[in-house]
Amino acid sequence: MLSLQEMIKKGGSSLLDLIYPPHCALCEKRLAMDERGGLCLRCLSQIPKNIPPFCPSCGRHYAGVKSAPRCGMCEGKHFPFDHLWFVAPYEGALRETLHKLKYEGRKPIANSLAQLLITFLKDELHPFVFEEVLPVPLERQKERERQFNQSALLAKALAEALHIPFSSGNLIRVRATLPQSSLPREKRVENVRDAFRVRNPSLYAGKNLLLIDDIVTTGATLSACAEVLRVAGAREISIVALAGGVTG
Repeated sequence: MLSLQEMIKKGGSSLLDLIYPPHCALCEKRLAMDERGGLCLRCLSQIPKNIPPFCPSCGRHYAGVKSAPRCGMCEGKHFPFDHLWFVAPYEGALRETLHKLKYEGRKPIANSLAQLLITFLKDELHPFVFEEVLPVPLERQKERERQFNQSALLAKALAEALHIPFSSGNLIRVRATLPQSSLPREKRVENVRDAFRVRNPSLYAGKNLLLIDDIVTTGATLSACAEVLRVAGAREISIVALAGGVTG
């Protein structure tokens, strides 16, 4: 007869769910059988979505015209990527949920957030063709402490759902940086300068890449990643973040 420990190893999360039924990370309501992603459907539906059309450089809602395809905050600036979008504003329920995922280690929440990302791409970005999905790499020490990279969890779920190859370990972070949230806007670009590298450029040469991150604020980290991807020979670089603050 199997011991409880052996049964848990064999049965995985389904057995643990019977012993410790999962609850919504926000409202603490017990999750139904079709709500095994960390958030109940009600809380998930309360996250306000970003509304198209979007500025291609910052992802904010912008009803552009041919003479001004980018919003006023982005017009006249250079960006090393081709498109940037975010699913929802970094506020309220989404901000709280991301905090629980990243700082409380509530990994199942990533499943619910990945669904937001998947739905957004299917609804809003269906005309675009992406050849490979990759996450913004996390600093090694942070990933060891957290035991996961939240951007990688989102990117992998997205790649599987859309049947796009998932790339991990080719775009790497080569030095430690200070948390961007702790720095004023003017210091963030310098903080991540030369912080990323592509190990094997031939893997990305000539491809349309989709870079995934959890939050975009000033866009400095994403721009630093895009710069090395461009040098590696990527044909087109698109970025989707789950949450968006102020960019530019």
